Amino acid sequence: MITAIKKRKAKSLSSREMDRLAALFHSGYIGFATPTNRQLKERDAVSFEIMGTFVLKYVSMTRPTIAQVYRCYQAKIARLNIERTPSTQLPVLSKYMFRSAVDALDPFFVMAGRHGLDAAMRYLRRSRLPQCFDPSIKPVPLLPLAS
Repeated sequence: MITAIKKRKAKSLSSREMDRLAALFHSGYIGFATPTNRQLKERDAVSFEIMGTFVLKYVSMTRPTIAQVYRCYQAKIARLNIERTPSTQLPVLSKYMFRSAVDALDPFFVMAGRHGLDAAMRYLRRSRLPQCFDPSIKPVPLLPLAS
């Protein structure tokens, strides 16, 4: 007998959950890493701040790819550079730096924003199972509680 498996539809985050995640982000708990491998000039810092807004656009229910969001970032820098003189133009930060900023985001935050809170909770539950490194100890199966 073949049974059809229903796909669980990802729920979008409620405004309360989005506020909670935004508060976590602004508190510094969730965020992207600042580049420490080189000295940032003042105009690089402006470009890095703009990049930060586009990194957060990656966490969206429309699920854009990193390449799509990076192209939007490049277009924004190009639009800003039209108004500037050649000596004050903003540099476009590398795709590697953009990707590393996306990778530095909290995986739960990214999963909740892109796939819904239910999927993030299932992922978190599955990835946080306790592991025993002693092969002689066998795992104890979880039994339902008697009520």
